[in-house]
Amino acid sequence: MNKKFSKILLKNKKITKLIFVITLLISLTYSSTYQLFHQYDLAQPKGLSDSISYIKMANGDYGVLSHYRYRFIIPKTVSIIKPIVGKVVSSQENQIKLSFYLINFLVIVLSAYLLFCLIESLGLPTYCSVIGASIFLSSRTTIALTSTPLVDSLAVFATIFIIYSTYTKKKNLIIFLLPFIALTKDSSLPLLLIPLFSHTFRSFSYYISLGISFAGVIFSRQIIDSFPSAYNTSSTGFNNYLSNQLSYFQFFTEHLRELFTIKGFHDFQHGFSFFLLMAILGFILNQKKNIVSINTEINILVPLGFFISMWSGNMGRLFFHYAFPTIIVYAVLFIWWIMKLFEKNNYSIKNE
Repeated sequence: MNKKFSKILLKNKKITKLIFVITLLISLTYSSTYQLFHQYDLAQPKGLSDSISYIKMANGDYGVLSHYRYRFIIPKTVSIIKPIVGKVVSSQENQIKLSFYLINFLVIVLSAYLLFCLIESLGLPTYCSVIGASIFLSSRTTIALTSTPLVDSLAVFATIFIIYSTYTKKKNLIIFLLPFIALTKDSSLPLLLIPLFSHTFRSFSYYISLGISFAGVIFSRQIIDSFPSAYNTSSTGFNNYLSNQLSYFQFFTEHLRELFTIKGFHDFQHGFSFFLLMAILGFILNQKKNIVSINTEINILVPLGFFISMWSGNMGRLFFHYAFPTIIVYAVLFIWWIMKLFEKNNYSIKNE
């Protein structure tokens, strides 16, 4: 490599690193998601039937179930960029597919970058951050929600944004973006309370932002319910939405029992695969050796995600949405420890 070029890179290390990491994440995301995006049939969503509701919303029809209707950010953004995409793609179906793909792609890359930054902030080497981001991007859940007309990418972003910003004490950033995070998805609302585990965020300004966030959620839902297409559906109104959520309570024990079946266990871990086992080993290892300081805000994601996924019966996607930063951090910690162990053994063999 040219010495002059090397000096330029070293002089601008932060920018060079950012460009390299983002390029790497874009490459990994594209290579893992394009095939499913290309082959996905909007008419046969299979296990991703909620995508039908989001497609309708992107076309201006909010006559869908309320718990889908309130997740409006991505469908509305799709409706905005679709005319631009239409200049490149003529088919209406492909315009919808590509519009959702571009938005979800951008959100997932940003989420992967925040996960990369979180792992570095914990004090682990940069290569561990690359491994962690790769685990996230290669997950079947991440691939599915990037490649198809879903809105879950924002739920994933909300989780990693709250956790990374809380861990690094980015108080002003959280206060500013909290109202947006509240609107990403109804499952994101419990995340707004996580920063309160830290004394840094127990301030008047944060409580004001929290109040604005919940007020924004209520106000936005009233506006959506007033749309003619939404008004003509049977599942209209906050009371109806609340009763639907409370109805899950009667099925909680049933959902819990299902976890101990082959199907239930598969659904629960399918977003993590064997990395879930590595995470358990990493947690035990860190408890014994205290390798990195992992705070309550990160650890709370697992029991929170477990409870809510049991409540709703969505043991696959929903548990992944909440728990992925914690699971991946502990899995990477275990991988790092194993690699250090191998390095020591190799060094010992060479010196014998």
